[in-house]
Amino acid sequence: MPDIHVDLCLPPARDVLELGAEPDSLRVSLASVLQGRDGKDGGATVDRAAGADLSALKAVWEDTDGKVWPLDKDDAAHIGRFSGITRSASLAGGNVAIQRSGVLDAAGLDLAPGPVWLGANGALTQTPATTGFDLYLGAAVAGPRLILSPAEPIELE
Repeated sequence: MPDIHVDLCLPPARDVLELGAEPDSLRVSLASVLQGRDGKDGGATVDRAAGADLSALKAVWEDTDGKVWPLDKDDAAHIGRFSGITRSASLAGGNVAIQRSGVLDAAGLDLAPGPVWLGANGALTQTPATTGFDLYLGAAVAGPRLILSPAEPIELE
């Protein structure tokens, strides 16, 4: 059977989508679609093992073993593997919550309204990079609120 890709929008009160009454009808749990849990603010959030000591509110990339590492604007080998923003801190080997999409509300953000980019060592910055890679992460709409909407990285010369 070929893979079928469907965009789903569910009312907030539903956690299971059912299409059709036939035996082969589609029944999909929202959790399996998101492959994670709902973030506090409605974005998809997953738990991963920290590959290094991580602070909250850092951009990370995920390796093939499921460990996450800080992503740097100069890291050509991993810049295309942005995985999300840490919602919590963790020591290496511990679990860390990663928000992959949606609205991220966190008092420690303290951002001015406007664009947010990747900086050095996973930092979120409102100053675009002049060397390395330009990786737009999303837009701040208030001091503690970031709407994650990452773009493809652009190599700077």
